Amino acid sequence: MNLEQIKQGVLAKFDDCRLVFWQDQDLEFQEQLPEIKSELDATEIELVELDHVSHFEIKQRIELLEPKTQFLLYSNKPLNEPTRDWLYDVRLYAEQFYADSSSMILNELGMRMEFRQDISRYKKFFGSQQRYNKIKKILPENADRNSLELAMIAVLTKVETISFTAVLNQLIGSYSNGQSNTGKFSSGTGKI
Repeated sequence: MNLEQIKQGVLAKFDDCRLVFWQDQDLEFQEQLPEIKSELDATEIELVELDHVSHFEIKQRIELLEPKTQFLLYSNKPLNEPTRDWLYDVRLYAEQFYADSSSMILNELGMRMEFRQDISRYKKFFGSQQRYNKIKKILPENADRNSLELAMIAVLTKVETISFTAVLNQLIGSYSNGQSNTGKFSSGTGKI
C-alpha cells in the first residue's frame, strides 16, 4: 500500500469523526510514519503516537483542551483490556482505521471490517489478481460471510453469478463430463 492510499483512507475516516484510531500491530507502517505525518500536516490532522505519551494526558487533550482538533491516534501495541485502557470510552465513539492487506481487500469489496479474519483465512485465494478481479465483479455490496464464500466458489467454478443453484449445476456438470470422458465411475472402494 502506498502513502497516497493511506492518506485517502485516513481522510475518509475523518468525514465521519474527528478521532481515528490506527492499530498497526504488525508494524507494517512504523518506518513510514514520519512520511505519513508530513502528508497529514497539510490537512490539520494531528498524528499522535500513543505508545510514546501518557494515555491520560491524551484523553485530557482530546476531550478537554482541544475538543475540535482532529487526531489520528497511532499505536503498534495490542489493545489493552477495557479496564486497563484509559481511552476505551473514546474508542467506542471514534473511528478505526486499518491499513493491512485484509482491510484493504474489505474496503475494495465494500464489506465490513468484522470479516477481516475471513479474508486472512483465504489469503491464497485473494493472492491471485485474476480471482480477485472476478470476485469484485460478482460480489454484491455489503455481502456477508455466506455470500463471500459462495462468491469464492463461483469464481473457482467459473460461474458468472453467486447463485447456489448455478454453482451446483456447474459442479454436477463438471463431474458428469469428467466421468463420461473416462466411461467409469470410481469410489473409494473400487470401480462402480
